[in-house]
Amino acid sequence: MNAVIKVKNITPITQIEGNTNERIKFLDNLEVKIITIKTLTKLINGIPVDIPVYTANGFRGLLRREASSILVEKYISKGHNIKAKDFHLMFAGGGNDYQSQSFEIEEKVRELNPVISIFGTSLAIEGKLITTHLEPENPLVVIREDEEKGLYAYSNLIKKFIFTKKDDILERTEYGRFLTKEDIIAWEQEVEKSQEKRRKERADKDLVEKKTKKKAIQSILGKYYIIPNTTFKGFMGTKYPLTDIEKGLLIKALERIVYNQLGSTKNLGFGICDYEIGFASGSKIIAKSKDNNLFEKDVNLILSDDDEGYVKAFESWLENIGPENIEISKILVEKEK
Repeated sequence: MNAVIKVKNITPITQIEGNTNERIKFLDNLEVKIITIKTLTKLINGIPVDIPVYTANGFRGLLRREASSILVEKYISKGHNIKAKDFHLMFAGGGNDYQSQSFEIEEKVRELNPVISIFGTSLAIEGKLITTHLEPENPLVVIREDEEKGLYAYSNLIKKFIFTKKDDILERTEYGRFLTKEDIIAWEQEVEKSQEKRRKERADKDLVEKKTKKKAIQSILGKYYIIPNTTFKGFMGTKYPLTDIEKGLLIKALERIVYNQLGSTKNLGFGICDYEIGFASGSKIIAKSKDNNLFEKDVNLILSDDDEGYVKAFESWLENIGPENIEISKILVEKEK
């Protein structure tokens, strides 16, 4: 089931890199940590350039969670409970607890649970789905020449923002972690100095102009983001043929994914996107944010006769979901300890 995926971000996107960051001087030489975003280095006109992307792993993981949710929601609505181990096998892949399975077990699991068949789990079951990064169609590359750097290039899609939040360090909120212990100590010392100067100025009756400004401890944050109205393009395909039920589930999961915000910083409204997903069969999923409320979507699902049949086959299967379809941990053979 091949598809072309186009995504246009209506608001900024920040998909955090996680392992790297930058530090810059900001306000009175205080060092601020700038959280970096996912990029892919590409060769453009012979110069390596870091292009922002939304990663294949991130998109595939989000799609997996939507597909898993469809099964689990129906399963729970029937009065069943799901064990943490089985939940993890479906939603996250199950870690490395399981060894490679025999052909008989693998086929049995694929027949019982389409999520695990499509996306795989642990080392036990290989997934069928393959996806690419979502890359910008126009990366807005700027090439410059510098005496020290020589020729270098960068993408104008990537910008950074810095903002502060008062008392985060003192109140120990989540933002406090962006500053190191040394940053906090240095900033506290600056606050003490400014407070002492202000006390002396207030005590000096002959001093007309009070020069020292008040300082307060603040958490200073920085993040990179991808500017709005960037169009990304990626591809989805399969390594092995899907069953009709698996095709139907994948279509329903893609229909649901368009309602999601992508990346992090969702509390600031980041990651709201429009979608156009086109299948090789001619089917389409088109989703656009409404003008009066960006968080709401107008979604148009256009299915070929074959794809509509796959969705009906999946929905019929889903109505009869039971413990045998979810309790996959009972079937898989764990690693020897």
